[in-house]
Amino acid sequence: MTTWKGKVFAIPVSCYNARLVYNKDLFREAGLDPERPPETFSEWREYAKRISQLPGKYGMAWPGAETWMTAWMPSQFIEASGLPAWFDWSTGRFEFTNMAPLFQLLLDMKADGSLFPGVTSLNNDALRAQFAAGNIGMFLAVNWDVGVLNDQFPARCDWGVALPPVIDGHERHKVRAMIEVGLYSINGQTKYPEAAWEVVKWFNSYEIRARFYEEGKLLDPDPKVREYAKKEPTAKGFAEFAQTEWDYAASWPKHPGFVQPSENPCSVFSAILARGGDLMAELQRLEDMWNAELDKFYAENPDVRREWNIYPNFDRKTGVMGDPLLPSE
Repeated sequence: MTTWKGKVFAIPVSCYNARLVYNKDLFREAGLDPERPPETFSEWREYAKRISQLPGKYGMAWPGAETWMTAWMPSQFIEASGLPAWFDWSTGRFEFTNMAPLFQLLLDMKADGSLFPGVTSLNNDALRAQFAAGNIGMFLAVNWDVGVLNDQFPARCDWGVALPPVIDGHERHKVRAMIEVGLYSINGQTKYPEAAWEVVKWFNSYEIRARFYEEGKLLDPDPKVREYAKKEPTAKGFAEFAQTEWDYAASWPKHPGFVQPSENPCSVFSAILARGGDLMAELQRLEDMWNAELDKFYAENPDVRREWNIYPNFDRKTGVMGDPLLPSE
């Protein structure tokens, strides 16, 4: 819940977690066990190699034309190994360099010939359409991809959902399920605020949210929604995403007035995929840039306290945030 000086400004109504979606048919054809998806980065790379030996098939795909995913799949997959990524709650600062192992793995897969070709011009819809057609073995997915593979691009293959593989030698930790606030907003320019509020209340009622849950369209952060559901979802793949014991619910501080730099880790990674470059140096440059902007924001907005978003006792293994350095007003 987002509050400011005792007033509620936003209430979370959905969350999005990350998993590895994989083609079980291609696993079988490549001599892999379709019920044993990769658990480590080295297995992930090896499985991708095996699948890519099949004619016209590729073990892995990455939507290199997209840059919006930074706060989502790349950082969520790294968190599975116990490393802070995108935003480090224990320090209250952006953390980009820890994404290097995942990006390097993708570069290695590209060198192996395991990455779907045309990666720098491949967008997420084209990727998922190719997966649905049976040409891709694995991709990083979010729970909304359940609807994509069942309805938007109905998959013509048997597919499964797995936890993110971890970096070799690392224990499994909980992964951030991104909390999003309501998709409907009311502000001072709303022409009919009372009528708009009735619409917002209807869409966010437990009865309506339960219907979204029943159809496998929504992972709701409020467990009470399931009490209103008349049936459990039967959409293929939803149950695996809904097993949220390996997730913790969080987002990252979205301060009004904070201007994000135009570059982010995904845009830099796309440039490296196309032209090469020093991956770690570029991620460090970006991390310094973003944190400098964050420092500037706090300096110019003394009413917004950095300590509200520092959780020094955050436990990455359990996902328990603990108390902030300073409770919000």
